[in-house]
Amino acid sequence: MLRAKRILSKDWDNSAGYVYVNGCSHTAGTEIALPNKYDAYPFALGELLGLNTVSSASMSSSNQRIYRSTIDFFSDAETMPEIAIIQWSGVDRFETPHNLRELQNQTHLSTVSNFVDQNHEGYYQHIPASVFDKTRSKMNIPFRKFYRETYYPDYFKYGEDVSNVRNKLEITNAAQILGLDAYLKSLGIRKVIHLIWEGYDNSITNPVLQAMLDTVEIPMDDPYEALANVVHSHGYKLCTDITSRNKVIDNHYMADAHHQIAVWLYDYIQYGTKIKISEGYVDERHSYGKMGSLTIPINHYDLGK
Repeated sequence: MLRAKRILSKDWDNSAGYVYVNGCSHTAGTEIALPNKYDAYPFALGELLGLNTVSSASMSSSNQRIYRSTIDFFSDAETMPEIAIIQWSGVDRFETPHNLRELQNQTHLSTVSNFVDQNHEGYYQHIPASVFDKTRSKMNIPFRKFYRETYYPDYFKYGEDVSNVRNKLEITNAAQILGLDAYLKSLGIRKVIHLIWEGYDNSITNPVLQAMLDTVEIPMDDPYEALANVVHSHGYKLCTDITSRNKVIDNHYMADAHHQIAVWLYDYIQYGTKIKISEGYVDERHSYGKMGSLTIPINHYDLGK
């Protein structure tokens, strides 16, 4: 059985416990936006709490991978963490065993994503949202339909119909959260926290989603709100690599935002302070239409390290 790799605290203290974190690139960081991987919020939080950090976060992670690799980690963990934090990714991502790439006519595997799971080499990640417009002509019709209805749900006139693809995927994610939450608590982990990076559609009342929100620990003031919106509302900018020949919009937050997320989580864990969106904020992160057409200046921050 393949075992997931783990990134450990730079300076491991054998006398201290640890915090376990899993998620996608918004937890792991990217080389452009976060050249020092130890600036990622899991490690900053560990320092604030006086705990070690174990991170299974991996770029391009789907919620399937987050669910699977968390269970994989704890299936042979010798000790349990003080705290487990799971950051859930976009519902439009999924994974398949890596060897499916060898099958004929599986053009979606090579055109939709080039990522093999960094922390678990047996699986292949699909991230349609970032490449949909570039590759739609190469996709077969079922995959085109899936990505279109997932990434552009407002394009369709559903009215009161709640059977659209994205709504079903949000409910699937709610079931994943409920299942993993129950599993982690059964191991005796005293605090299990869930972060929802993209948020949920609160215009549709769904009993499964509501049950999840009512029974698991989400540190947001509004549990439907996206953590990405909260970060953006407080003035933190996405990274643009201006050293490249063509400007690269990395679409990830930099070290200053990661350190702020760590502070928010610390305040929530220690004092129960909810993470709040800035008052009067209007979400403009995706108002630019097609991915890649927005220019955001890069900012460099002196964090004293």
